[in-house]
Amino acid sequence: KRRAYYEFAFRTFDDSNDKDHVLLRQIQMDIPRATPWIPQVFSQDHRVKNCLERLLYTWAVRHPASSYVQGMNDLAILLLAVFIQDRVNQDHLEDSYDFEEENLTLDLEEADSEELNQQHLEMGLDLMSDEDFHAIEADTYWCFTNILSTIQDHYTPDQPGIQEMVHKLELIMEKVNPKLCHHLKSNGVVFLHFAFRWMNCLLVREMPLHLIIRIWDTYLSEIDTGGFHDFHVNVCAALLNKISEKIFAARDFEGIMCLLQNLPTQDWVVDDIEMLLSQAYVYRNIVHVDMEAKRLSFRTSFSESLESKNKNEAKLSSMIRKSSFFSSVFVGDSNMWINDVGYLCS
Repeated sequence: KRRAYYEFAFRTFDDSNDKDHVLLRQIQMDIPRATPWIPQVFSQDHRVKNCLERLLYTWAVRHPASSYVQGMNDLAILLLAVFIQDRVNQDHLEDSYDFEEENLTLDLEEADSEELNQQHLEMGLDLMSDEDFHAIEADTYWCFTNILSTIQDHYTPDQPGIQEMVHKLELIMEKVNPKLCHHLKSNGVVFLHFAFRWMNCLLVREMPLHLIIRIWDTYLSEIDTGGFHDFHVNVCAALLNKISEKIFAARDFEGIMCLLQNLPTQDWVVDDIEMLLSQAYVYRNIVHVDMEAKRLSFRTSFSESLESKNKNEAKLSSMIRKSSFFSSVFVGDSNMWINDVGYLCS
């Protein structure tokens, strides 16, 4: 798979003289706009930037039905960050390079965890070979491709998949928290105003990296049953419900939109995500039961309608047969009927 990616990426990007420069320019503009939760070191490393450009451009050319859409860059860089972090940790555990020899020792007492992680990644990127980086790029491409294959209609013209998800989110919230829906509507807040980005970027822009990875881990385990589509909607519903008190406290359009576009997740921990996912499973079961009830009601109504239709058709058929009989008597044998009437009258 890696070799296959190298071959068509080389033909499409590295060795091509007829690149789509409009497409490439859009990708180049979007890469620096990636989620703020991604470690800063990624945006500073030229190999990361080149990798994302080639990966996204190659995918777009090979999938012309959707091509590249803004938001894909966020999904790709998350996967790339996971593979890079894994490789850095693996190298560290295998002692493939010597931190002390390179004067890269860290003072654990002086550096907080975020600073430590940034420095650790920077060291790993500096010492990572080009061969390792190319392997990471290929692995990222295939994971990216597999995920997008389950949500292809998110990125086709008019993005019908995302519109459907936003509509489903509103339906779920009307069922589980109608007061919140009323509060949003009374302040002029439409679900599409804030939920479009949640669906388009799969919450990558809304939470710290390690929390999103935990959520995506569940999505991957549910990928055959719509993890990145149906279950994601349930997670968004659980998220809305979790911050509902803060939304009620924001009493106008500006305050609500500011909150929903800058979620208070910076201090959340994995336990918060576990609770969020648990609630999402509850919502999925509620929706499933509700849908089954509606399906059963529809089937019953359909059966009754079909039975009524069959009765009406039987009646109509009988009337048509009678009508045909009288027609043959009064029209087909009209001369005889006239003669008979004349005879009776005489």
